Amino acid sequence: MTKVFTPMLLSFLLTVSLSAQYVGGYGGGGASGSYLNYYFDGTSWSPENPDGINNGVKSINTLYLETGSVILAGPLAASQVEIRPGAALEILIGLSVSDSLILYANSTDYAMYKGPAMKVKIQQYLSGIGWHSMAMPVDANLDQFGKVNTAVASGVENIYSWDETNGVFVAEASGTDGSSSANQAGQGYVVYVGPYGVADNNSVLSMYGTMYSFVNPTLSNAGTSGDSDKDGWNLIANPFTCALDYTQLTKTDVLNSFSIYDAEAGLYHDWSGLADDISSSLIAPMQSFWVKASGASPSLGSLVLNSSHTTISEAPTFYKQQNVPADRFWLSLYEDQLPENRDEILIGLIPGTQDQLDTLWDAPFFPNSSPKPNLMTYFNAEALSHNAIDFSPADSRTKVIPLKIESDQIGKNFKIQLEDSLLSNSYHIVLEDRQLAVLHDLNNGAYSFILEAGNEERFQILLSSASLSVKEQLGSDDGLSYLVKDGFLELQTKSQKDLSGKIFDLNGMPVLDFEYPAFADRSQVDLRGLSSGIYLMQVGNHSTEKILIP
Repeated sequence: MTKVFTPMLLSFLLTVSLSAQYVGGYGGGGASGSYLNYYFDGTSWSPENPDGINNGVKSINTLYLETGSVILAGPLAASQVEIRPGAALEILIGLSVSDSLILYANSTDYAMYKGPAMKVKIQQYLSGIGWHSMAMPVDANLDQFGKVNTAVASGVENIYSWDETNGVFVAEASGTDGSSSANQAGQGYVVYVGPYGVADNNSVLSMYGTMYSFVNPTLSNAGTSGDSDKDGWNLIANPFTCALDYTQLTKTDVLNSFSIYDAEAGLYHDWSGLADDISSSLIAPMQSFWVKASGASPSLGSLVLNSSHTTISEAPTFYKQQNVPADRFWLSLYEDQLPENRDEILIGLIPGTQDQLDTLWDAPFFPNSSPKPNLMTYFNAEALSHNAIDFSPADSRTKVIPLKIESDQIGKNFKIQLEDSLLSNSYHIVLEDRQLAVLHDLNNGAYSFILEAGNEERFQILLSSASLSVKEQLGSDDGLSYLVKDGFLELQTKSQKDLSGKIFDLNGMPVLDFEYPAFADRSQVDLRGLSSGIYLMQVGNHSTEKILIP
């Protein structure tokens, strides 16, 4: 097996439509509220709000949550608690349930619970045939996944974990039905859904067992394959019955990013500090995910259910845990005739960071499944899908960002496109096609090309500030120095004879002629009649240079 074969992202929506309502559960057990069924429809309670302080409610029969998010102050005793898909319950002080706590799921939603650990029945909906990234949030045996291995037929292996040391998937409960193989708390799995799978596609999977209060997931960085797509990667679990917030975990020798593979879409969904306010750092219950070790002793510390590590809400404060830079942009690579076959990378501009892998901001590249293409930045053989670059609006240098493309769709038309809605400042973002010696300003639209074999490193980005008000030497060639400033090209050379110069557009057509007098200290060429963009400059017998006119 190869690593890219793996999992399928569950259809977890992680949305709570209503603001949390606080419900006090402590009271004197008055007749008005004792041993009744209480129902919350997302807006109001029936027959009444089980508020112990005001209504004397201490114990009830069944608590039903139809939708919305409820925070129960407690303590409260109940025979049964049922949380419907799309609803969530948090217990602040205490809840005792004599019969059962049930978290339901359907094809569009699932339930969440945060509070004292107890026996629970939890569900998730599995859609589509394929390998799903899954986790077990209960202390139980692997047969809780469903029809494990021999429960289907002899020789079937439909549940795997990841061995980071050897860089391979390992069959779990091999040769058995999983009924005697205990779940390893915090371990992520990939399980097959469909024929010979743990469950049929488009079905609800139910697990039953005791919830975890805290988990110490095991991570390693002992891989020896030399393959960056394998070494250091760990497949771990959200071990709880509510969402896990990755920003709140204590990371040691672990990148501040995670990845979840979506086999249905054929690509990885990445989160990193760089994307902290544009994608969710929350990981759904029963979901496994990938993290990458960055040092010898990787650890996420102890994950605690009743702490800031978990949540039942998608509150905006999730996005305030990082100092996210103002300036970021997306680059998309997609097939012209089938634009759904695409990949994206996120580039952030953070002064003082390193262009190579940064543990705080960056997310490593994970290969997509064919026919999806792969796009990545590529500094010193490090492939990244989220990449923070050392650059700021005050920079007057031109930053080179190398790109790499991988795809088996040879001979097809592709496009590279810029999406700049996250940029607060103005920049020139120019794509250089080194094979065709073409410079294309992505601010003016997408660049089209035919994908050919053997040209994975054909492209690079030339990034510069749109405001070149700071005087700086932009280039030098054999004694020729030049810069573009305030609409003029300033030249300086040690030539002892008159030199002729030309400016060409990117089609090779001359657009401006000029002269450089012998022994002149410097010469100035008026460029104000030319449109903004990339041009080619030729002076005497000096090599042709690219210049940018803001």
